[in-house]
Amino acid sequence: MNWLVVIHHSPRALDFIEAIQYTEDSSAVIKSLLLAMVSCMPSDLQLSPDNKGNTHLDLQHHLVVLGRVAQEPAIPAIKVIGRLNDLLYKSEICTEGDWVTGNHVLAICRKLLLHHDTQPVFSALGDLLCVLSTEFNDADIRDRARCYYAMLTLLSSDKAKSLLEASGVSSPGPQSLASIVTMDEQFTGHIKLTSLTEPVVTLIKKNHQPSKRNDTSTGRSFQEYNTISLETDVNDKPIKLQEYDKQWRSNHLCQETHLVFDVSLVSNFENIYAVALQFAAPECYGIIEDSLLPHVSKDNADEICIVLKPVQPVPGSINISAMFMDEQGGSYSSPVISICVELDDFFQPLPYPSSKHAALFRNLWNVYSVDHYTDKHTESFYMESVCVLKLCDDNLDALVNRCWSELLISEDPPGTYQLAMFLPPGYHVLMRASMQDAQHVSMAIITDNYYLLPLVTNYLKRTEIAIDN
Repeated sequence: MNWLVVIHHSPRALDFIEAIQYTEDSSAVIKSLLLAMVSCMPSDLQLSPDNKGNTHLDLQHHLVVLGRVAQEPAIPAIKVIGRLNDLLYKSEICTEGDWVTGNHVLAICRKLLLHHDTQPVFSALGDLLCVLSTEFNDADIRDRARCYYAMLTLLSSDKAKSLLEASGVSSPGPQSLASIVTMDEQFTGHIKLTSLTEPVVTLIKKNHQPSKRNDTSTGRSFQEYNTISLETDVNDKPIKLQEYDKQWRSNHLCQETHLVFDVSLVSNFENIYAVALQFAAPECYGIIEDSLLPHVSKDNADEICIVLKPVQPVPGSINISAMFMDEQGGSYSSPVISICVELDDFFQPLPYPSSKHAALFRNLWNVYSVDHYTDKHTESFYMESVCVLKLCDDNLDALVNRCWSELLISEDPPGTYQLAMFLPPGYHVLMRASMQDAQHVSMAIITDNYYLLPLVTNYLKRTEIAIDN
């Protein structure tokens, strides 16, 4: 059997051994399989990286296999010690002083002390630990190797085993980094996760400002309207809607909505680390990637950006859960209060140069107009409506500047404000606001997606309530 084949299949072989080790008559199978894997190991493992950079991966597989063999009392310990000596004397492991590699080797030595009678291998194992304690170029590895060497030379085999067992898997606390890295017997296969019922962090949405990006996304085609008479921009150049359509189709960023939140601690924890926020959102928002934060404290709120790729720009809620570690290394999970996504979170300015917005607005309004759509046999997604808002103390100019300043196109004619919203993945809402009387504002609405019309009306009614308050 070729060692390269063993490397490729060793994780599966070790998983198979773990699965059958508690079944009857499995010891002979396990012993035969492990002996076969050891016999295939080269005595001069090449540690110079190949053109794919697989050196460390091959070495890790080598040491993981030796570690599992060291756990079997039925396999002579000298076979494992011989392979470790080959590594130490025929490579630059000690000179390089890699901490992870040193921990792997020490984990194997610990298993030899724990599972084998050290009398037959006293000299060989002592020489191995002596080399590690004097020549390995890492102080932590050298110190721990001296500890194992002292246990080997000063204690009986039974006494050494009792000490190692007392410091092993019975501890319920957080696992050490060394045991996690080397997956030794203190490594339980998973890190204990404590579930909390109360939120530890909260997300506070920052004031939404429509994106100013001149980027584009997918949406309806305007090629069927090539015969429409087009407005001109400020330089008297005709604006072709199919060119506009092509421009905002060509950039993926307009398919996205970015929501920015402050992440704050709301529990008794002063600091939490390695925070992972996971999101469960409706399918219409697309897949939301986890947000990762290295550290959150009560003194400083951190900031995250949630990226939605909506199929339909509709309001909804996103459920959130958090996973994190505390200062003692304990791992926790906790719920997070759900966040609400409103219609205006999707609002963006028209993804076109601002100097051409006024002419583009007029073109789009003409195209979306029900009167202009003459094919009565084809379903139209265009829809028009009017919504009336009650105006209290504000005048219309103040209302527009406070609520829609980033979406304002022009005031044409005077007293009539033109507003345009682009919504991912490629829809438009156009509005014309004008005073109906001294206390009411008339909002003429037109859209290329009639499913949005009741949502826009609800949004405007919420704006009216906010004005009253």
